[in-house]
Amino acid sequence: MSKTKKRFLILAGILLTIVIVGIFSINGIIAGIISGKIDNILEKHPVKNYHISYQRVGYNLLNHSARIINFTYIPNQDYLDSLTATSTGYTVPEIHLEKLIISGIDYKRAFSEKHIELNKILVKNLNVKLWKIEGKAKSTKKSSHTQIPDSIQINGIDGLSTHKFIIEKSKVELIDRKTNKTIATNSEISALLSEFKLVSTGHQNNFFRPVVADATLQLNDFVFFTPKKLYKLSAKRITLNWSDKDIFIYKLHYQPLYSKKDFSKHIKFQTERYDFSLKNIKLSLPDIKALVNSNRLILSIVQINDARFNIYRDKQVPFDHSKRPLLPNQAIKRLALQLNINTISIKNSTFAYEETTGRSEQPLYINFKNLSAEITNLSNLKNRTYQESKMKVVLKGRLMGEAPFDMQILFPLKARNDTFVFSGTVYGKVLLKTFNKASYPAAGINIKSGIMNKLTFKGGANPYHSKGTLTFLYNNVKLDIITKDKKEANKFLSWGATTMIRKDNPSAGKTPKQAIMAFDRNMEKGFGNFLWKTIFTGIKATFIGGKKSLVQPVKTTNDKKTKKRKKRKQ
Repeated sequence: MSKTKKRFLILAGILLTIVIVGIFSINGIIAGIISGKIDNILEKHPVKNYHISYQRVGYNLLNHSARIINFTYIPNQDYLDSLTATSTGYTVPEIHLEKLIISGIDYKRAFSEKHIELNKILVKNLNVKLWKIEGKAKSTKKSSHTQIPDSIQINGIDGLSTHKFIIEKSKVELIDRKTNKTIATNSEISALLSEFKLVSTGHQNNFFRPVVADATLQLNDFVFFTPKKLYKLSAKRITLNWSDKDIFIYKLHYQPLYSKKDFSKHIKFQTERYDFSLKNIKLSLPDIKALVNSNRLILSIVQINDARFNIYRDKQVPFDHSKRPLLPNQAIKRLALQLNINTISIKNSTFAYEETTGRSEQPLYINFKNLSAEITNLSNLKNRTYQESKMKVVLKGRLMGEAPFDMQILFPLKARNDTFVFSGTVYGKVLLKTFNKASYPAAGINIKSGIMNKLTFKGGANPYHSKGTLTFLYNNVKLDIITKDKKEANKFLSWGATTMIRKDNPSAGKTPKQAIMAFDRNMEKGFGNFLWKTIFTGIKATFIGGKKSLVQPVKTTNDKKTKKRKKRKQ
């Protein structure tokens, strides 16, 4: 290599070193200026009851980016203690941020207008702890201060805007400060917000509200523990798409924390033990922004696929006789939340109900497979028309996994007396023994043989009484009726059931018997019990009912007798 080339390379290396050193020096100087500005803002505009700190500030001249390392926003312990002494409830945030990177800074606008305009904001490893404080008295609907803020206070600027706001590998926890136990958490949150802005609310105390053109948010491994620590609500993934106005939930599970046996030890009175798992849920919202600090929940469509609903009740636990359960239409109308859901669609699902009765060692068990449901016009908005305010429930599936069925229930939500009408069909041919898992524990009815061909029913009800008609077509029924005393069967009833029961409907050469359904509701029991007991009165009347419990056929007369009666009247 010639001496000239060597000198050139040495000179170029020296110049490059000077440039690099110069860039690092400028980076350090600008970082110092930014750090000084931040310190000045924190000193002149301290945030009451909070300690704010950061480890260091960095700057990159090449891409005009700045970064803040290990930022913390921690409430003072004395402040938290003072909230504990109040009578209302609060949720107080604590923030730990490992890295905040802002790039594409418009310095001219920042210094002249105090408006921060950026190309991108990147938040990495953000950990937000929300300390839940109950106060001396338990939070009530009127006194609770626990809510999602719709604005934040930032001193020293007049606004902020960025083309992209990215959140990576972040976490939010809700913690009970009294017990220091986690109520809700997640493994990771990621988000991308487009054209994000902080716009002044117009208040003189520097509050800003967020505005976004589009956004996607993904939350992984979400977990929430219910207040009484009986259940855990979890979701593998929750995704929000702002422009499409959709929320997707994957593998939602509402899971009891105790087994069936142990669950009964943690409740004072009888209550259902729920175990729900829903593989896919899609929520379509007309306005996502309305979800924040709004007393309204407006949904266009809720789609649920591959759900498993399991309910268990231990009837050996003491019953709470002070309870007065509301019917679905009553409960919706009395919600404090303004609710409107156009359609709830459930497909490819199963439902199972099990209870221990003490009547027999065998628990009562009912299940529905291949279940689909559609609920329309679920609303308590008062400005809807009468037709729109009729909530309709349509169910289809296989009863006990065998018998195809469909059912419709119509709730006129504007009816003052809270009436509803219902109808349904269970199709055969199905062996009646299939229903022993329900009939024997519930009513002591052990079906020995018989085939169900078809069961149809229709009726109406108010909160106190129901009535209707039922047609149950079957043949060759044999059954035993057992008393509550498991050790001894009532021989008379058993004999009567096998010799006096209507074994076929219709009987040979006759028209089918149609039974009357009528039931006075036990006001301590809920909607499911009310509906089942109503239908059961019709089934029972078909088996052993007399004239009063059956619909009497209209008597027809022959033409000669009719003519004679007409002549006599003339």
